[in-house]
Amino acid sequence: MQEPLCLLELIATPVPAKQNGTQVDLFVTLHFHPEWQTLDRGRFQVGLRGGELKLRLENGMMFDDDRVSESTIAIAQSQCHIETTGTETEPGWIFRGQRGTPVFQGSLEKLKLGTVQVTGSPMVIEATFNVAAADVQTLATKGLWSHDISPNKHSILERKLIRSLGQFKLQPYLSRVELRFTDPSLPPSVSSYEVEASEPEFWQLDRAIGEILAADSNDLLALAEIAQLNPLTDLAGANLLGTTLNEVDLTGANLERVNLRGADWNDVDLSGANLTGANLAGADFSGSLLSDVNLAGANLPRSSLALANLSGANLTGANLTEANLSQTNLSDANLTNANLTGADLQGAGLVRTKLMGVNWSNTQVKQARFKIDSGLSPEMQQTLETQGAIVERI
Repeated sequence: MQEPLCLLELIATPVPAKQNGTQVDLFVTLHFHPEWQTLDRGRFQVGLRGGELKLRLENGMMFDDDRVSESTIAIAQSQCHIETTGTETEPGWIFRGQRGTPVFQGSLEKLKLGTVQVTGSPMVIEATFNVAAADVQTLATKGLWSHDISPNKHSILERKLIRSLGQFKLQPYLSRVELRFTDPSLPPSVSSYEVEASEPEFWQLDRAIGEILAADSNDLLALAEIAQLNPLTDLAGANLLGTTLNEVDLTGANLERVNLRGADWNDVDLSGANLTGANLAGADFSGSLLSDVNLAGANLPRSSLALANLSGANLTGANLTEANLSQTNLSDANLTNANLTGADLQGAGLVRTKLMGVNWSNTQVKQARFKIDSGLSPEMQQTLETQGAIVERI
């Protein structure tokens, strides 16, 4: 029997008596393993690149000062960022793989989550590890389809696999453990649970795969409709490598952590869309409407955003190395700590743009217009002017 995607273990250790009452230190161990899923026509392997650990405390509280703080840790070959969430009785920790690292494989051993203050009896600690479709990545497929299908069909097929897996096997949680204390000084009773796949529904995937492969259309949104995927909500975390989509309206779409490397999405309306942590390396979004889009922490090296409207966009910490931003509207955008090394900003508009901490190494700024800029020192303004930029001072 193969190992599950994630196996959760909890350890509670009594704390020596103190003036503030009975306490236990809580530790978690997470074992991650890629997992094969079998269908009639073939099989596919998936791994995790994120998830959320949630606690529910009965007759117990975990105060913020007693919790592990935001940090970055290693899980075998993967770098994982952890941030805290939740409340004192329902604390949580979000695990996210760092950009460019593989899926989690191996164990995170005995990570201290914090200290629980016991407020009554029995004290119960319920822990669940929860994942969304954006946290799951396809690693391999065998026998499901040929390798010469188009990028559009390949992307929709992979997303259908992940969404179905999430719906029929990964809900309401992936792994669950419950510790029950009648006396915090004694070992608790332990109960562990895993979700079994809803096989009658999961096996319907074979029919869905056949319908997508047989489709005459190669249009990404038409294929999504056949797969019963909502492009505004179901593509977060999707692998859309090399896909093509032009002149469509995806206003407000959730595309968090999506992989759009090498994609051709010209003249697409993504106003207000969520693309945080997305990978757009080498993608072509020329002429697209990206006003108020959230691209915080996104990866956009060598991408083309020429003539695009990025007014009001959040590009905090974005990697725009060697990106083509010529004639782009960046008014009111936030580029704090963005990397513009070697980027082409010729003719771009940067009115009221936040530019604190930007890396300007070898950036082309001829005829780029700066006005009422936030974060540009007088020395940097002068440097940009000597390179051909237009800096309007008020």
